[in-house]
Amino acid sequence: MPGRCREAVHDHATVMSALRAERGGRWTFMPASCCRVTDDELEPIRLMALARLGPGSALEAGAARLARQNGAPRLAAAVREAAKHVAVPQQEATEGHALQ
Repeated sequence: MPGRCREAVHDHATVMSALRAERGGRWTFMPASCCRVTDDELEPIRLMALARLGPGSALEAGAARLARQNGAPRLAAAVREAAKHVAVPQQEATEGHALQ
């Protein structure tokens, strides 16, 4: 497995492990054959965007919200590390973002 793929798989596994460890409550998801996504499925993607483009406090708050806890430092750290390996399209980096 090429290095970048290996890093992506490791990062994903680390984020999911942190989420399982810190999440309070059930995780809802749709079957793979469904064209809809739940908020639980969408929130990790929002967190990744926050880690890449937003302030650190927004990532911390988003991780806590997803974990349904007062804080989720392990999840925030895992997402922050995973975001380091995601390329930011130049247009996105220069135009800003709307994450809320």
